[in-house]
Amino acid sequence: MHSNIPRQTAYCVYGRTYCKHKEWILRRRRELFWGLVLIALGIILWIAVALQLNVWRLVGPAVLILLGLWTLLAKPRRGQFQEATIAMEGAEQAQIRLKHGAGELTVRAGAGPTSLLSGSFSGGANITSNRSAGALEVEIAPPSGRAGMWLPIGLGSRGMDWDILLNPDVMMSLTVESGASRIELDLEEMQLEALSLQTGASSARVILPSQAGSSRVKIDSGMAAVSVWAPDGVATQIRAEGGLAAISVDEQRFPRQGRIYRSVDYDTAENRVEMVIKTGMGSIDVR
Repeated sequence: MHSNIPRQTAYCVYGRTYCKHKEWILRRRRELFWGLVLIALGIILWIAVALQLNVWRLVGPAVLILLGLWTLLAKPRRGQFQEATIAMEGAEQAQIRLKHGAGELTVRAGAGPTSLLSGSFSGGANITSNRSAGALEVEIAPPSGRAGMWLPIGLGSRGMDWDILLNPDVMMSLTVESGASRIELDLEEMQLEALSLQTGASSARVILPSQAGSSRVKIDSGMAAVSVWAPDGVATQIRAEGGLAAISVDEQRFPRQGRIYRSVDYDTAENRVEMVIKTGMGSIDVR
């Protein structure tokens, strides 16, 4: 008995079935791998508790290990890559919101004198901007369906690698919302009025502005390793809250006063930062 389906069509049907089966096997392998990773972490934490060790100091390194494994095992995303520049056009102030999902995010000074920002976006980005009087509002978000906020789900691809340069001469407010990411915010040369960083399972390093006058910084993280560095000459007041976090602050630079850490010259300093850090579990290090 001969099939009515042409030979070439039959092969295509078989090919789709094979591809779906292969994708199912790869997905099951990823699920098995992360299941074993979580079990191993649970055993390590259980042993640490039994030995009366400070369990939560292990969470920060664990986050870094997981992100490292993700980088090694994930395949680079095939698809969109774009470069973009947003012109100043007379703007004196700016509000920038970055809605980054999973991947790597780097933000630093370096945009040209006529540009508010420029950047390269592996994985693509949706960029919108609005101008009002002398202010410019910019939002950069993942393409539809590529937000990827949780590490095991996003293992199949490395996510979005964004490298963004900002104009160091414009007073701005920066909001960063990110998921399972490695985040590097080098704001030392920026004129930063306010920073809000909201992140999930991530490794985040923030360098505070050195010549911005008075700045406000708010960091809200989940299971994260957060490192903050204040340049010399920048007075800082820090309020750090973490239910299950290991908090380390350089008390020689920022002596503890009750529930806060505060530079002795905070009230009179020309350049100062008021910082509030809240984290679920992980590690916080301020130097």
